[in-house]
Amino acid sequence: MIALSIKSKLETYKDIIPKIKLIEIIKQETNYDKDASIRWVIYQLVKEGLITKLDSKNYIKGHLKKYNPSYDSEIKLKIEKLLKNVFPELTIVVYESTMLNEWLNHQVARNVTFVEVDKFYTQNVFQEIKQELRQTVLLNPKVDDYYTYAENDMVVIGNLITQAPKNKNSFNIRLEKLIVDLFSSDLITEFISHSEYENLLESLFKDYLINTKTLIAYAKRRNLLQEVLKHIAKYIPEGN
Repeated sequence: MIALSIKSKLETYKDIIPKIKLIEIIKQETNYDKDASIRWVIYQLVKEGLITKLDSKNYIKGHLKKYNPSYDSEIKLKIEKLLKNVFPELTIVVYESTMLNEWLNHQVARNVTFVEVDKFYTQNVFQEIKQELRQTVLLNPKVDDYYTYAENDMVVIGNLITQAPKNKNSFNIRLEKLIVDLFSSDLITEFISHSEYENLLESLFKDYLINTKTLIAYAKRRNLLQEVLKHIAKYIPEGN
């Protein structure tokens, strides 16, 4: 059982706890000095849900979970099965506009499935999905094109930005990517009012594990760093 004194010390931190400070607390309250013993205490704190590892230098109070969509439509599942069979070597991201409803007051009514892949393969992916599904499938549409053909269960094929955050073992979008994309001109921004951004970001950082180093790197890649930092600076650990 973790010493109550350690738990009490953790309460003095509002949210983020630098790893160096965490180690100091453990040493002070347990007299442990060996790295193995300290790692064991940290492991127990994480296991009990008292802290979550953010990155190599920081922890945060409480238990944060890795994001997975709460619901996948039949269309999304069909697309993922098709892509896994036809393009097993490609890195592809698949997500739906209605995923945003978890965090929005004004719910997204029309579901659009977005499929993003390296620009050299978008045409191939477009053709495969178009042949397989009965839904309207658009390739790199402009905003005007989107509204011209917009309908429920539409599929949009787009370019996956190089160096975008990606999951190794699933097609699901990473939150680091979603957050940055919300400040771009991508179609996903058409589904959310700017007035809801702050509440959305607060909910994301409160409930989910987000790697701010990865987020910042992607924001730089998209030339959106300053715009993104205006909204997320308070969630970034010192030194990042």
